[in-house]
Amino acid sequence: MKIRQGRWWHGAILAGWIAAIVAAAVYLARPVTYPPPPPGWTIWREPAAVRALAIAPDGVLCGGLRGVFRLDDDGTAVAVDVPGLLAPPAVNALLADTRGYLWVAHDEGLAIRGDAGWTMLAEADGLPRGRVLALAETPEGFVWCGTAGGLIRLPVGGPWDAGHMLRMTTKDGLLHDRIFAIVRDTEGGLWFGTYAAPDGGLSRWKDGRWSHWTLKEGLPHPNVTSLMLARDGRIWLGAEKDGLSIRQGRRTLRILTPADGLPSWEVTAIAQTGDGAIWLATLSGAVRISAEAVNALLGAPPGRGEGAHE
Repeated sequence: MKIRQGRWWHGAILAGWIAAIVAAAVYLARPVTYPPPPPGWTIWREPAAVRALAIAPDGVLCGGLRGVFRLDDDGTAVAVDVPGLLAPPAVNALLADTRGYLWVAHDEGLAIRGDAGWTMLAEADGLPRGRVLALAETPEGFVWCGTAGGLIRLPVGGPWDAGHMLRMTTKDGLLHDRIFAIVRDTEGGLWFGTYAAPDGGLSRWKDGRWSHWTLKEGLPHPNVTSLMLARDGRIWLGAEKDGLSIRQGRRTLRILTPADGLPSWEVTAIAQTGDGAIWLATLSGAVRISAEAVNALLGAPPGRGEGAHE
């Protein structure tokens, strides 16, 4: 016997779909609650995915998929206009140099705010093709730029044309041309974090010689996302989906993960202010850890998050 499905059956299906849509809308519209941050921590959940940090005269700046923002002490983020960029600009790195210039590395090249206003640099000006991903200033008066096509070195105050750019790639000794992080150590060596699993890691250049640290030497992950030289001389390191670590001698000690309060496993930028506080950019917001909380953290057994990497 064949059963005929009448209008009531189709109405029931339609009612079920409507109920499911309403339930999903209610679920998505509900207020998001987060656990309280650890003592001494401040977390800016907006502007969401943060890739860059800079300690500037007018405050701490962050950048990411939604542009550049100033992080205020009350937990708010205020947009900073960068003319000439795509909207919204994808900002990958920020630098406030010693001359007071603001450098913005983005997916189309570089924007530099100097005494005469903004200067825009792109492939036509001599930059490698692709994104600019990292920035670091050295006492010798240069800004090093990590890109998807190797390294570029520019004079801090200009000129910023192709004739004044030094370029370095794997042909010169880098592990890989995709440079996500740069830092200068206390001995004058330059560290370059590459993002090129499984063959990436850290390249160090000093006095014209290269040395490399990869998974074989104890790095937690071959995709290095951030580097910072702390005031105590140790190098802080973020790696893809691996939280925050400290480079101590030839050991890498993991110190922070989401279990300790990080909003995300991926730390994309690290900075330290004059008061000793540590600032972190993550894929789920920005973090400030007070100097007291940093001292307490470093006084704890190293590697408490997931163990130390030898």
